[in-house]
Amino acid sequence: PINLSYSGGGLKVAEVPGWVGLGWSLNAGGVITRTVRGIYDEKVGQGWMDMGADFGAHYNVNTHQLSLTYFLDMFAGTRDSEPDVFYYNVGGYSGKFIFDDDGSATHDPDIVVLSGDPVKITMNRSGNSIQWFKIVDPNGLIYTFPFSQSETTQTISIVEDSPNGGAGLSASPTYTSAWYLETISSPVTSRTVTFNYTSYAGVVRERKDYEEQVTGGTSEYTRVSTEDVNPTFRHVSSIIAGNESVYFLQQYAHRFLRGAQALPDDRESGRAAGDALRLWV
Repeated sequence: PINLSYSGGGLKVAEVPGWVGLGWSLNAGGVITRTVRGIYDEKVGQGWMDMGADFGAHYNVNTHQLSLTYFLDMFAGTRDSEPDVFYYNVGGYSGKFIFDDDGSATHDPDIVVLSGDPVKITMNRSGNSIQWFKIVDPNGLIYTFPFSQSETTQTISIVEDSPNGGAGLSASPTYTSAWYLETISSPVTSRTVTFNYTSYAGVVRERKDYEEQVTGGTSEYTRVSTEDVNPTFRHVSSIIAGNESVYFLQQYAHRFLRGAQALPDDRESGRAAGDALRLWV
């Protein structure tokens, strides 16, 4: 089903609207998102997918303690200590999953579904990227979420000192924060539904300011730390199923969406049989 929904739970201060409006969501297709805990899981040599099995080598079952090396690597940001949490929502099914602690540099971990519906989830990884997820529902339908239809996120940290004018900037690694549904296929009928997307980049979605008084030598100054979270994101532009199609056309460009372009208002008075259905938002 395709529908618009509105969240009546209130709006955050300086919340950035989505492409269909503030507080509104277009529900079409599906997505796998995640909450990164520590280092993103697929980072080679540091993430949970490579380091999960290494936990046992540093854990003393008798004293229930971890080695000092493990803790030092954690604090240095070179070793992941827990798996990310992934959330899926597609085809009326939803839930969450993680990777187990059996991963190493030569063996990818298995997926553990923590909650939700009885679906089967598989993935393929290459280097620092998860190339795709596949979900098979209880009816045998196959949902594919490729890296080519993903969103990325990066955090930019800025530190400014006043009145001495010192400043510093650091950027976290860019990681994949969402994988969008590209195809639904049926092994019985061999029919496929394809979802196409439009992407936008460099949108500031969140800003956090922290202020503290710092004393250095004989001087005292104010230090302000700012974090800007800058993801790329995408929205569905069309759904194609054989000779049937649905197009989502943006009539007005939004000033918060860099790269967004308004489309001309070319509504047709009627639609003949076999024509594509077009939706303006």
